[in-house]
Amino acid sequence: MNLDESLALHARGREEWNRWAVATRERRDALVAAEQWAWAYDSRADVYPTNEATQKWWSEAAAQFSYHEFVEPVDFSGFVFPSSGLFIMAKFPLGARFSGAQFLDGACFNYAQFGAAAEFDSAEFRSEAGFSHAEFLAEARFDGCRFSPAEGQPAGDGSLDLSSAKFARACSFVDVRCTGRVVVSETEFSGSANFDGASVERMFFLWATQFRGEASFSGACFPADTNWSDATFAVPPRLPRHTR
Repeated sequence: MNLDESLALHARGREEWNRWAVATRERRDALVAAEQWAWAYDSRADVYPTNEATQKWWSEAAAQFSYHEFVEPVDFSGFVFPSSGLFIMAKFPLGARFSGAQFLDGACFNYAQFGAAAEFDSAEFRSEAGFSHAEFLAEARFDGCRFSPAEGQPAGDGSLDLSSAKFARACSFVDVRCTGRVVVSETEFSGSANFDGASVERMFFLWATQFRGEASFSGACFPADTNWSDATFAVPPRLPRHTR
């Protein structure tokens, strides 16, 4: 869907949106069953469709909100995104709620800006989630989020990219579960950062990461090769005792 179509469907409410999402996934399943689901990787390892039927589905199934400014508080709580949820450079001056939302084939919030609270608690991100260069000017909450591969192919690995993101206030990733990588290279945490109970399977990548407030990783389980020396902590952190 293009931007106008995505906005119009969102305005009709969660129930109508999720009916569309179910029907859209069923069309994808039909393509797979008919052996018409076709895709490949390009030279940059990005996925692209290799036949008209797959191209048409991807075009219709993606929810496009990139570059849009939501002038009112926006609520996507419990919305199901059957394909990519695209919010590149979107602006949320009055905040946004994505609590319990399901992104079944990736989400991209790169360069997005949240002027008020950003609520993603208990959201599910399949394939991958991108928040590179995103700005969170108020509280950001990702408690209980799940990051895992998508069903079917291409699946991704369930990674979370927070590279160069900026958190101006408190942020919380309590009890997050990530089967892939969490990238926090050049990420700035100006307020408190809470990763208590978080679990990351493949990699927790720090590089030039700045924690200017309190940082807590109590009860978290990260890979054994996590290099904490690549981060700067203004306050001695509570690091995890458990590693994979």
